[in-house]
Amino acid sequence: MEEIRVNRLPAITWRYLHVNDSPDRFEFPGNSASAVFSDKRYVSEGGTLPADFRGASAEILVAAEKGQAYTVIIPEKTEAELTISITAEEDRPDFAGCFIFKLEKDAKLNLIWRLSGDRKHSVFATASFYELMENAALSVSYLETGLPASSLYEQRCAVLGDDAKLDFVSAELGGEKVIVHSYGRLEGNRSLRSGRQSVFESFLPHRPYRQRIQCGD
Repeated sequence: MEEIRVNRLPAITWRYLHVNDSPDRFEFPGNSASAVFSDKRYVSEGGTLPADFRGASAEILVAAEKGQAYTVIIPEKTEAELTISITAEEDRPDFAGCFIFKLEKDAKLNLIWRLSGDRKHSVFATASFYELMENAALSVSYLETGLPASSLYEQRCAVLGDDAKLDFVSAELGGEKVIVHSYGRLEGNRSLRSGRQSVFESFLPHRPYRQRIQCGD
């Protein structure tokens, strides 16, 4: 376990407020669970994140890149549904991996992430890159349950083309520590990205989060 700095902000002046980044005690994931896909027609093993992909920290990104890797390509004018399930088990309590998604022109994907387990301690480190071509639409639902006293690191980047639409919905129903690093580029006209996130824990009130960024006319 080592001390790292996560989610650094680019403006050095923020340091005077002591919120330019956050310290964290990071433990690299060990024996990794498997990612189970509900439909493998569009899934292939392997894949590389873009060279300019920015993670929550260099250490967390390296951990994800050393894990499993998958590429999902949804062909032009195709509508698809996909669920990715990752379950922490006794002999494989952790997970590390990278996921590359590409939606070609006019493609639509309803994507559901399910992270679960009853292990007292797990470390999940993921990095996901979403690329949406012209008029593509992606809906992402992220559900995490169980995993008490676990550390969850989700890193994601999205690039949207003309008229592309992306919506994130997250519900964190457990986990001791949840760190999300999310950013994107609206490269096309009239592209839209929105997100909603809720965190539920036994000792914390409901903390909703909503983000909406729009580019173009």
